[in-house]
Amino acid sequence: MNPPNVPGPGNLPPDSTQNPPPYMPPPGGTPPPMRPAGGGGLFSGRNIVIGLIALALLCACTCGVIFFVVLPRVGSNIATQLQTSAPGGLETLQVAAVGTDFMTRLKNSDWTGAYNLCSPNLKKELGSAQQLGTRIGNVQPVDWTFQDFSAITPTSQDAQIDGTAHFTGNRSGTVRLVLDRVAPNQWQISGFNLNPQ
Repeated sequence: MNPPNVPGPGNLPPDSTQNPPPYMPPPGGTPPPMRPAGGGGLFSGRNIVIGLIALALLCACTCGVIFFVVLPRVGSNIATQLQTSAPGGLETLQVAAVGTDFMTRLKNSDWTGAYNLCSPNLKKELGSAQQLGTRIGNVQPVDWTFQDFSAITPTSQDAQIDGTAHFTGNRSGTVRLVLDRVAPNQWQISGFNLNPQ
């Protein structure tokens, strides 16, 4: 017999939340595994780490393809276009780069830098970097445009650049640079003429 205030199984409502039925495994097997508390899901720490590693590998592979496959082809195309569109090709570009560097150093009064771009014979003629500055004097270039290049081939030993320039004192004139090849890809200034008019 049950005490008077304790309900027995016969007087409980059928869907009471106070006493849920015990878990019964599905028929024919073991119960499904339980999910760990606070873990699992799409954005778990483990999945984020795996995703970052996969992203890093994808970036490395993409960079490798660009570096080893795409850039060499693009670079060779640029070099080919420069050789075919510029008279004299890459040699002309090398000569123009030395000429521009020399004129820029003269413009900025970098007499030592300009002197170091000169050939040994021109250095003897000039004497020193300070004497180069004295020679330039008031014929210091402000800006210039190279217009004509001599025919420069891979076997050329000298080159000439002609152009126009503006000099200090708001004067215009011409510029001529003569360069000598001192090594396969190295040119030096062997003469110059800055002529304001």
